[in-house]
Amino acid sequence: VFIQGYLGTRMLPDDLDTAPLSRPLVLSEAFVACPPREAELSRAALDALIRDFSPREAVLGEDYLSQMQNHFRDLQAFEAHQAHGAWIEAVRPEFGPGVAERFAYAASVTAEQKRAAGEFRVRAREIIEDLLGAEGFFALPTTPFFAPLLGESEQELAMKRNQMVRLFQIASFFGLPQVSLPLKTPAPPLGLSLIGRGWSDRGLLALAERLAPRLRTP
Repeated sequence: VFIQGYLGTRMLPDDLDTAPLSRPLVLSEAFVACPPREAELSRAALDALIRDFSPREAVLGEDYLSQMQNHFRDLQAFEAHQAHGAWIEAVRPEFGPGVAERFAYAASVTAEQKRAAGEFRVRAREIIEDLLGAEGFFALPTTPFFAPLLGESEQELAMKRNQMVRLFQIASFFGLPQVSLPLKTPAPPLGLSLIGRGWSDRGLLALAERLAPRLRTP
């Protein structure tokens, strides 16, 4: 985290949002999605991380998250096809499991679907901004589970990818900064994430650098 903070202060522009990151919002749905062992470790780590704050639980709701995931997928797919579609059609590369299917879907996304995704993002961003308020930041597991293993089946990996995207999309869809803090576990890697308000990148790195020792990160 120190290295991230050091590089961030030299590579990132000054924050436009300089209000304190002092009010953690714990995204409840992210912990519900965790298996019991991961939920136990993540909750304990979160308690240590924000012990001197006054956190509150935040709920986005299944309908909101599902709509977000559908529109995020369409927007991402449309842009991926715009960037790579011509090359794929010309070269016909051999992709790994799942990638060919995702690019095939990308080729089917219409301009109307892309427009609907953009309109949803504008409306949905208002909900996120209202939740965060002037001083808020989200605290949630980086992934619901330990890092997937190479030997897992394609079906298991596809299921986990879908679950991970539900958490990744919050920062990605709305252009928010996110920092993942690794936890010390005897199992495969697991992390907690902090998501700040738009244009608070330096402030979020400083917060992560200050809080990371509470997790005894490597």
